[in-house]
Amino acid sequence: MKPRSPRSAPVVCAALASAALASYLLAASPGCDSEGSSRQPASDPTTLVSDAGSFTRSTLLGAFGQCALDGYRKTAQKSALLAEAVRQHESEQSAASLTAARTAFADAMVDYQRIEVMQFGPLAKKVAPGGEGIRDLVYAWPNVNRCLVDETLVARGYEAADFAAKGAVNTRGLAAVEYLLWNEGATNACADTSAINAGGTWQALEAGELSRRRAAYARVVVEDVAARLGALVQKWEPGGGNFLAELESAGTGSRHYGSQQLALNSVMDALFYVDVELKDEKVGRPLALTGSCTIDCGDQVEALHSKLGRAHLAANLAGFRAIFFGCGEGGAGLGFDDLLEGVGAARVATSVHAALAEVDAALSAIPEQKLEDELRAKSAAARTLHDALRKLGGLLKTEVVTVLNLELPGRVEGDND
Repeated sequence: MKPRSPRSAPVVCAALASAALASYLLAASPGCDSEGSSRQPASDPTTLVSDAGSFTRSTLLGAFGQCALDGYRKTAQKSALLAEAVRQHESEQSAASLTAARTAFADAMVDYQRIEVMQFGPLAKKVAPGGEGIRDLVYAWPNVNRCLVDETLVARGYEAADFAAKGAVNTRGLAAVEYLLWNEGATNACADTSAINAGGTWQALEAGELSRRRAAYARVVVEDVAARLGALVQKWEPGGGNFLAELESAGTGSRHYGSQQLALNSVMDALFYVDVELKDEKVGRPLALTGSCTIDCGDQVEALHSKLGRAHLAANLAGFRAIFFGCGEGGAGLGFDDLLEGVGAARVATSVHAALAEVDAALSAIPEQKLEDELRAKSAAARTLHDALRKLGGLLKTEVVTVLNLELPGRVEGDND
């Protein structure tokens, strides 16, 4: 992501003037004045007021950072428990140990999927301010290649000392762990022409050996995931890398955020996960509504083998809700809704709340472990979910970013869906 520059105020102001909501949008937009000039100080000390009380942009950014850090801590703890369960399964090789490992995976993924919507700072891609690309090393989905995982299994590539550092991201991470823990069959995901099938090396593996290798492979991968998530926490901890202070000091000494507006934009960029990764990739692609897949796309569901997709989506929405409406119990604490209220645009926050409720209702209408089936069948329930997500994303792309004078992330620009 290139460094952000203030959006053209005359264009924004002209657009606002013609909008139905112009009366409060013009008053709220910090980029518009009587002469159409743009003024965005690096740091704005203005005290704002919402139903959460008085706050500044700095305290709001601190709340975002603390919410993310709390989520990272929980996810790191759950990943450590998952690593222990997988090690136990590798040792025992029993039905009970496999069930325990799967349960630990499902539990860890609830917390991980929540922080998927908090990809700012080191978890984000390297092009983002402070980004180190940690996310793709932990969970590279939708960059998944199950055939490559099977080929690595046959070659025992996971045993290489540098596998965790140099192995392709689509052969490791939590997506690979899901496949390794749930795929118990004797078949693989490769074509007949693949070397492991054409050469007979896969067929030569007897069932017990295949099970042992899957467990060993999963253990190597999940131990790497746990280590990376633990390192992520240390990058944020006040006693460690203290990235938390980077957000709080945006515009006043932060190494990564030259202005508070840039920091706010980075956090908002992360929330667009619900429009791109969730709506387009997790729901739209299997429905053949997004991307290059336009006919039979059912195998592109997120949790193909575990059928945990509905739980993943619910956790994604919980992460979105925590940042947008407050990270505390019942939405307590500061969120983007408070910033909107503080600049006189509470009605926009109310609209987002209503749209999110529609998404929740659409997802709740789909039974547990049935999302994959609904998507593959292109059912009415799955399409209703997609429509609700599109409405939510539309509000983010238009009213929210306009009122707060933010810019759309590059992966969203030009997307009119």
